[in-house]
Amino acid sequence: MKKAFFYGDSNTFGYDPAGFMGGRYPRAARWTTILQDNLAGEWEIDADGMPGRSIPTSRYEWDYLRGVIQRRMPLMSSESCWGQMIFWVPWRRMLPGRSGI
Repeated sequence: MKKAFFYGDSNTFGYDPAGFMGGRYPRAARWTTILQDNLAGEWEIDADGMPGRSIPTSRYEWDYLRGVIQRRMPLMSSESCWGQMIFWVPWRRMLPGRSGI
């Protein structure tokens, strides 16, 4: 089975601005779950979203991203990485201090 990993901001997290204290949408309502349901049997979808995330700018942020990829996509470092994809999804924060949309 092919695997896609989405690393992004609050949209990938499933942030619900109407929720109490900015909670999350129910799992079934998050776009990554909807995508998984539509691609079931062909692709396995994994996501790591965090509200406020932007492009890594510090060594710590790059090390964190590297660790996440190594844990969630262990084959990316081997010869058999075909059918695996990583998507960076910074919907609103293309660069720190700038709005992408």
